[in-house]
Amino acid sequence: MSPSSWPVVQAIVFVLLACFQWSSPFAATADPAKIRHQVDAVRSQLNNRDWAALESQFSAVQASYEGDSSQEDALVRMTSAFYLPLPESEELFEAWTAAYPRSYSAHLAAGIFDFSMAMTWRTEAFASAVSPFHFQQMYVWLDKATRHLRQALSLTRRPIAAYGYLIDIVRYQPVQQPSTAGEYVAAVFGRRPDNREDAESLLARALAADPQCETPRRAMLLMLSPRWGGSLGRMRNFVSSTLDGIAGTAKTARLRDSLEGDIAKAEALQAWDRRNYVVALEKIDEALSHSPDAYAWELRGRLNKLLGRVDDAMADFDRALGVPWNGNADAHYWKAMTWLDRAKGPAVLPEMEVAAKANHIVSMRQIGAMYARGEFGIPLDHSLAHFWWEKAAQFRDAESLFYLGSAYEVGIGVAKDEAKAIPYLRLAVEEGYGPAENELGLMLWYGRGTTADQDEAVRLWKDAASQGIWQSKHNLEYFTHSPLLPFLPNGVPEPYRRPLYGLVGVLVALLIYLKSRSRPASMLDPGGTRALASEMSGYRVGLVSYKIIAWLDILFFAACSVMSWLSGQAYVSPWFLIFVAPGVYMLLSASHLELDAKAIRVVAPFADYEMLWSDVEWLETSRQGTLVLHGKEGKRLVFVPPSFWSGKDKPAMFKFLFEELERRKLVPVPSNTADYKIHRNVRIRSARA
Repeated sequence: MSPSSWPVVQAIVFVLLACFQWSSPFAATADPAKIRHQVDAVRSQLNNRDWAALESQFSAVQASYEGDSSQEDALVRMTSAFYLPLPESEELFEAWTAAYPRSYSAHLAAGIFDFSMAMTWRTEAFASAVSPFHFQQMYVWLDKATRHLRQALSLTRRPIAAYGYLIDIVRYQPVQQPSTAGEYVAAVFGRRPDNREDAESLLARALAADPQCETPRRAMLLMLSPRWGGSLGRMRNFVSSTLDGIAGTAKTARLRDSLEGDIAKAEALQAWDRRNYVVALEKIDEALSHSPDAYAWELRGRLNKLLGRVDDAMADFDRALGVPWNGNADAHYWKAMTWLDRAKGPAVLPEMEVAAKANHIVSMRQIGAMYARGEFGIPLDHSLAHFWWEKAAQFRDAESLFYLGSAYEVGIGVAKDEAKAIPYLRLAVEEGYGPAENELGLMLWYGRGTTADQDEAVRLWKDAASQGIWQSKHNLEYFTHSPLLPFLPNGVPEPYRRPLYGLVGVLVALLIYLKSRSRPASMLDPGGTRALASEMSGYRVGLVSYKIIAWLDILFFAACSVMSWLSGQAYVSPWFLIFVAPGVYMLLSASHLELDAKAIRVVAPFADYEMLWSDVEWLETSRQGTLVLHGKEGKRLVFVPPSFWSGKDKPAMFKFLFEELERRKLVPVPSNTADYKIHRNVRIRSARA
């Protein structure tokens, strides 16, 4: 039998099944376990490409419904098997429709799959928080779904399920929104700001096919809810008008209960948005009294969780999971989060993995984070963390992209590869994720893994700062206004590079000069004009320990300043430089000391200081041993404490100094400020030739 002859056979099967009141397995039971088994069986047939079995089973369910409108529930349950948001499944549905191009069940199933993919890209966030790229992907899948579902309308007598999904698609067309994302979508896709007429037209055609149908009515009612630009009043008016003229059958009563339950859920969500959780819980209970569906149980569980009623929440999620439906992934996720509230970490992973395998993006990201941190009794496993983040990244999840980029940037669980980190961070930035903007800004500023671009770094930091990312605020302040900007080791703007290299050369020359100043006097003055005459009994000592302390101070605090700068804590860097100053002063204040019967001299790198013994009037000393000689005409010479002296003349010079002080009857006067005084009026030469 060729696929082209299938519509005729399908029609004959419908008539025969209707005449004999055949009942499908989906219609025969309402037991959740059996329904779940039947849904799994349908998905197994899909994976095995058993198109004939799928056609036979779905045709039986559709025929049962067309023969008896009360079997609509069974039809809805079977269609839930095709709500399968797994990208790899697209090829299966395309193959099914290719094998049976005139099959209602094939096109309906493909349309439902496309719709499920669209909802995955849409995410659960408010429109203002959804990126333009996610909106674009959602509309790509909605357009695919629309083509399949509209083609399905002409392939059977009562395409009620197709009408229901088409009304849902119309609901997701963008209305006039104040958000940037909404304006973007309206501009790119040219959707009309008010498309409710499309939904009303679809509903009218559905009611013409089956005046007692439930699925299209509930889809239309949801479109009229406050969260979608409608109101509770419009919802009530719709229920009243849509049920007028329908015979009072058992299905009519059930339909009224379902619609009243949907209104109660809308009231609950409205109270929830206002953070009136107690009222929201009361309204959910009212909805459950009308129509105890899985979504209502899930909402009740989330409300109980918010109110701290963990046991009640867990029971509600179990009830939601007892009814197979399209939103079971959400229920599994929230049940996992409730296990955390019970401090039972090991129970979290199984529930969350079920949700993640159904492409629940938040669950994928959370599982990755738990493996990366080794939290809640879950072993540390970076490979599994990367596996789940990569799956979430397929749907452009901003946080997962940021985690992957950060992992490659610093080498956590993977080989460090800054160049590979850049694409992940850029994708996260396109999603408007502030932490990724801050991190990418740092890499662009320093030129790590990419070409340095300070202008783009500043732009990213400004955008992240507008989202409240405090690190970006600090980066803007200290990277763009700091006077130390030219001294950055990486990513130095081009105009500053030559001055920086010149400054480095000057510093090297200065160090060489300071080193030369520490050489013996005989090397500096071969003619002996500065050498001490032996007949003067002169002595000379160095200050090695003094210089060591100075260099340790300079190197330690300079390193702290540079490391704080490189780590992005630029606001700390100048404070470390303050502590470098004392070391510089110590280094420049003395090179060696000379002492003889005529004078006391301090030979420093940039000047020599001398005071004659005949000019000394009194002596000041500190607790550390610093000697300050005060002389005529306001002269003052500061002599480094003997504890810092070095060289072979140290013992003899020490003895000579105190003998000379005793001979001249100079008694040291204790002082608390002697350590902080400087030379005055005793310079004899600015620098050596």
